[in-house]
Amino acid sequence: MAMFIIIFVLLVAVVNLAVGFGLAVYLGQRHRQAAAGIEVGSTSPRAASAGGAPAATSVPAGIPPWSHAADSGSASVPPWAPTGTAAAESAVEAPPEPPADEAAAGLPDADAAAEEKRPEAPAAENGIPAGEPAASEAVLRRLWENVAGYHDRLGKIDGEIRARARNGDARGMESALQAFRGITEAYLEERQTAWSRFAELHGDREDLGDLNRQLDAALEEEGARVTQAGRVAGGTQPTGDLEGRCQRMIAETSRLASAGRRVRDAIEGISARVACHDRWLDQATEVLREDRLTGLPARLGFEAELARWWRHDPHRTQPLAVVLVEVDHYARIDEQHGMEAGSGVLQVLARILREEVREAGNVARCASCRFAILLPGKLVREAVELAERIRQVVESTHFQSSEEEIQVTTSCGITAAGTEDTSDSFLARAELALREAKGSGGNRTYCHEGKYPSPVVPINLPKEDSFVAIGGTGPS
Repeated sequence: MAMFIIIFVLLVAVVNLAVGFGLAVYLGQRHRQAAAGIEVGSTSPRAASAGGAPAATSVPAGIPPWSHAADSGSASVPPWAPTGTAAAESAVEAPPEPPADEAAAGLPDADAAAEEKRPEAPAAENGIPAGEPAASEAVLRRLWENVAGYHDRLGKIDGEIRARARNGDARGMESALQAFRGITEAYLEERQTAWSRFAELHGDREDLGDLNRQLDAALEEEGARVTQAGRVAGGTQPTGDLEGRCQRMIAETSRLASAGRRVRDAIEGISARVACHDRWLDQATEVLREDRLTGLPARLGFEAELARWWRHDPHRTQPLAVVLVEVDHYARIDEQHGMEAGSGVLQVLARILREEVREAGNVARCASCRFAILLPGKLVREAVELAERIRQVVESTHFQSSEEEIQVTTSCGITAAGTEDTSDSFLARAELALREAKGSGGNRTYCHEGKYPSPVVPINLPKEDSFVAIGGTGPS
């Protein structure tokens, strides 16, 4: 009997040990799953990759979890964005990145921004790399390259059509029109994919409302111009009407070029705002920061320089002025002399600005035919003198394109930063001054120092006529 009791106690002890060990293993497994962020009962990452059921998620692929689209479970697509399978196929899964603090105005502290670590970028899909430094930058870069590349090729075809018209070459004209149809078809297909991806990332952003509307209008105009140019290019015209058809096509490509410039300007405006808000302005790639036509900084490069100055002197204790310089009647230059001639004018103007500004400030091309000069440490009177010198130098320069001379003038808008200014209000005053200068007929300088812009009395500076030959390459 005693032996039976001993054996019974030993068996109970063994069972208790086994149950305790099993419970410990189970609780340890639950703890590891919770630490890894895996819901208990769901398939592990390894099992899912082997064909198990994927873990549940509330955010569609490619939609950042902090976006408005993530709240509803689907992306809201603006009216200009394509829908259907193309939008779904263009989705690129991006690594989640914390959003910028919406309550904070301006850019983060420079040291804090330098210490921020970004998630490792995943592999590219559909040609759009994500996370370099953010998926939004890759999408905007692709948008810009898509539009700029098309209008680069359009400029070459425009030159070809003009040459065929002068030579009366009907066969060459048909070849140029066929090339136009080919590049336009490829552009529209690529644009559909790029716009779909853009809509997923930025279509619902409230901070882009006005810029999205500008882009919407520019895209609608470009679409209308593409349709009209396609009708002329695809029409069957009598051989004897070659000259008339060439002139109609030249007029259409010029209008299409103007629409394309507005699209590019809208994209650059959106890029600047997204880069500032999402804090990758200083890490933007050269494609967005540099203008490949003139070699100057582009809109993002200018915004980055202004943001750096604003951070280093937040109370505006040092003088800062800005000069906006814009070519007058630039669309007319394109139509009368060709898109490549227009590009050449911008290249020469960029060279003049570099030579006149030198070390006094920072020159950038901030829109299609507009340049900005940031002048740290300069007073308004110094900025006025510089702007007038530039305006008069351009006016006295003879731009030679082939056998034609192109008359080029510029308008300038000037302002200085005040202690109560933000960077937006600072640039808005310069924009208003420039608008007044152009509205008064062009070839004028206006300065905004108070409530309203006022005209600058032309300064009598020594002028010498100069002659430059132009021949542009790249998109204008």
